[in-house]
Amino acid sequence: MKNPIIVGAIAGVVKGITAFSGWYPAGFLGLMEIPPLPEILTFLGTLGFDVIWGIFLAIIYSILYNSIPGKGISKGLVYGIGLYLVSNFRAANLLWSFGNTPDAIFFAYFGIFALIPYGLVLGALYKK
Repeated sequence: MKNPIIVGAIAGVVKGITAFSGWYPAGFLGLMEIPPLPEILTFLGTLGFDVIWGIFLAIIYSILYNSIPGKGISKGLVYGIGLYLVSNFRAANLLWSFGNTPDAIFFAYFGIFALIPYGLVLGALYKK
């Protein structure tokens, strides 16, 4: 697809689903509690934000497309890892430096489930 808006919306939905599904392995690992039903229902509301941010980040991906190394899915993987390092990993380090370890673990953990699959979907779907 050549339209970054459509690709970003699809990737945003995938990002929301993968980030939400990361809650359950985290609960089994003891990193956090498994969310009750009302929090599961708010997942549907957050998908709208995931689509909006997905479109925004896909437009940036289309602008930076030629400068990102790799081809296809590997190009999306590089972009997703870059997003993770710039946003979630940075926020986790900042929170950890202030002694807020539970939130730091949350940011570091969920960035892997959200942004790296987002980049993979972008790399698979977007064609210049």
